[in-house]
Parts: sequence; structure tokens; C-alpha cells
Amino acid sequence: MQPLLSVILVNYNGEHFLEECFDSLFNSQTNFKFETLVLDNASQDQSLKKLRCYKDITLIENKVNVGFSRGNNICLKQAKGFYTLLLNTDTVLKQDSLQKMIDFMQNNPKVGALSPMLLNTDGSIQVQGSFLGSWRYYRKKACRISFICGACLLTKKDILDEIGGLDEHLFFYNDDIDFCKQLAKRKLPIYYFPDTQVIHHGGLSSKSRKADALLDGYKGSLYLCKKFYHPLIYVVYRLLMLVEASLKLAITQCLYCLKPKRFQEHKKAYVSIVTFLLKGVRL
Repeated sequence: MQPLLSVILVNYNGEHFLEECFDSLFNSQTNFKFETLVLDNASQDQSLKKLRCYKDITLIENKVNVGFSRGNNICLKQAKGFYTLLLNTDTVLKQDSLQKMIDFMQNNPKVGALSPMLLNTDGSIQVQGSFLGSWRYYRKKACRISFICGACLLTKKDILDEIGGLDEHLFFYNDDIDFCKQLAKRKLPIYYFPDTQVIHHGGLSSKSRKADALLDGYKGSLYLCKKFYHPLIYVVYRLLMLVEASLKLAITQCLYCLKPKRFQEHKKAYVSIVTFLLKGVRL
């Protein structure tokens, strides 16, 4: 029987979160069948040892880290569900989360994607995106919104196929921004769905990759600016980013002089960031 939903997870050094995440996923109370596809991006911890213990997942073991976007796309090629849930490994679902989200999508077939209410580890509401729109995430009823986080993002497989999957130029970070903009171009509504909550511990892969994640953030945001906005806006944005990164490099250099070991990686990252911003990005 074909599953209604494909749950896709990309893991990188997430061993400490896997058990809690999968326990919550497989304890979900649903009246439909779902499949789980997991790609491990060459983790250096004990992730694979844990993942191999789960018999109800399709496990793909990468020999190299191909990034978050490409990792999801590899799983997407094998997904059979009508709906697709992109789920971070540092999340914890409620028992009713999958059912409520699917019910909403089925009752509102024109919706392009939705995210549940995300909670921080301490139970507080996690704001998705800019603080300027943070008030939206405190609503108690489902509402249309321009951006949702990719930590727990439900959409339709045919939408992802039409878009071509996640943009693989985005190694880590900003993939959800790109996806939401692709939905907006197609006039497909995006919804925030607070009827169910999902804990998102957050920062898992960032902590594992440290300075590399910092560089990815700058690369991704500049890439998206050039992809979606006027060339003049791109030039101004790049200049502002260069000023900001240069100031942070100067501060980091001072800190490095005081504590070389602690700030060595950040110094190297900001040197790479400034160099990248001077060269610009190509589509």
C-alpha cells in the first residue's frame, strides 16, 4: 500500500537527538500509513550505529557530507508519499502532530506548505524568521504567512518535484527561505499551524560544523539576494554585508590576540567570508 506521507530526515552528527526524535515519530497516532527516509551525511559520531537499529526506516549512508539540500533531494527521489514532511533530527513531535497537519492539508488542498508551532527546549515559542514578524507566531489559530522554518515543513511531493527539490547551491541554511519564495512565485499559500506543537532543540548541525556554518550563512543569503532581487539591491546588500563582516573580523582579530585557540576558527571563517564577499556570487 502506497504511503500517504513521506517523512524525510537528513542527519549529521545528531546521535544525541536521534532516539528522542524517532521515538516521537514512531509513537505518532495516525490513521494513515507513512514511510521514513533518513540520509546520514557522513557523520563522525555514533549516528550510523543508532540508525542501523531502526528497521522501519529507509537508510541512505553517504560517504561524504553533501549538504542539507542535496541530502533531502536524494531522499525525495525515493519518496512515495503524496505529502512530504521535511523534519530535522533535533525535533520532538507530539502524538497528534502528523495527523493534525495532514488533516489540515487535506481540508485545505490549495495550501502549498505549513509548519506547526515550534517550541524551544524550555517550552517557549520559537520565532520562525525575522523578529519583525514574530507576533504572528503567537497566534492560536492557523494563519497565512510568508515564511516558515524548514525544521518541520509539510508540503506536497509534486510541489517539490515541480520546483526541482531544494536548491543545492545552498549547502546549509537558507533552503527554507528559498523554498518559501518559490511557493510565493507560484502563488501557493504558506500556513503557520499552531494547533499542534513540535519541540525544536535547534542549532544541532551548527554546533557540529561551527565556523563552516557561519560561512554557509553568508554565502546562502548573498546567493538568494542575487537570485530573487534586482542587481542594484544585490550590490547594496553585498556592500552592507562586507562592512558588517569586516567589523566582525576586526573584533575577532582582537579576541584572537587574547585567546588564539578559542577564536582561531572564527578568525579563519571571517577571513573566508570577507574574501567571498569581495569576489561576489555567481548563479
